[in-house]
Amino acid sequence: MSAPARDAYWDNCRAVLMWLVVLGHTIQLMDAGHFFANPLFKAIYLFHVPLFMWVSGYFALGSLNKDGLKVIPKRAVRLLLPIATIGSLQVALLLWQGKDSWQAVLGAYHCMWFLWSLFECFCFAAMMQLWQNRLWKAAAALLPILVSVLQPEALPYGPYLSFVWPFFLMGMYCRYKGVQTCHFNWRWLGVLPVAVVIFYCYRNHWYMYLSPLKLQWDSLGIWSFRIAAAVVSGIIFLALMRFINFRLLSQMGKGTLGIYVVQCVSFTLAAKIAICPTDVPLWLIVPASIVLFLAAYSIYCLTRSIPILGTALYGGRN
Repeated sequence: MSAPARDAYWDNCRAVLMWLVVLGHTIQLMDAGHFFANPLFKAIYLFHVPLFMWVSGYFALGSLNKDGLKVIPKRAVRLLLPIATIGSLQVALLLWQGKDSWQAVLGAYHCMWFLWSLFECFCFAAMMQLWQNRLWKAAAALLPILVSVLQPEALPYGPYLSFVWPFFLMGMYCRYKGVQTCHFNWRWLGVLPVAVVIFYCYRNHWYMYLSPLKLQWDSLGIWSFRIAAAVVSGIIFLALMRFINFRLLSQMGKGTLGIYVVQCVSFTLAAKIAICPTDVPLWLIVPASIVLFLAAYSIYCLTRSIPILGTALYGGRN
């Protein structure tokens, strides 16, 4: 199966989703101590990471069918090289500060969790594609959930797999079933009342960062609610994006990996040196996030074509 042709709709979606990532991090930085209870933060985190994983899985199926296990080294360069670069810079800083313990050195590479999780999803998906038998394929599909619950420390950000893998898998399945842009139309806005109910029912301690999946009934209930919340709110987002089509957004959507790397480094540095004001009013946070998003994109554009630097930071041309 060939990969779907480049569609500006998906690039627009990626760009807006990446801005939402920046907005979420801006809220964390400028509303320190209260961001989990921030209504805008909750609205964003209901769907933006799961939907990013869904889109990644949707476009991954073509590569997986074409390359099989060969996709793993390709994705390793693409996704893990930026982690290795940033991690090595952090190690150099730690050594300069006299912090040379193995825990500190290894912890330096424990950064940019989304890239780690995306690479892990590609590895499990490639493994799953090896099996033709449906029973074995189903077992392989369940493996990331089992690892996330039973041996979460086996992989970087292992506890997050139970939340992101289902959406990567959903994206692959939708691509396999021939789901196209036209399927995300205005009729899906009819589930908006359901999303409103979900928003008000969602509790601040239900974020995946605070409540990883465990073999307990209440944990399974929270996990199921998170999945349902992301599906409903994600469908509404995809329907709304049918009304948004800007050339600049589409261009930005092609560089989301680079924007992600730049904003991760920027927000980490800002948090460590505490240069940003806290308890900023909501009306100021949103425009601030737009400025930061545009700044991250500009930095990415300025650095991506520099020999070696562009490859080291962004895993090649983005």
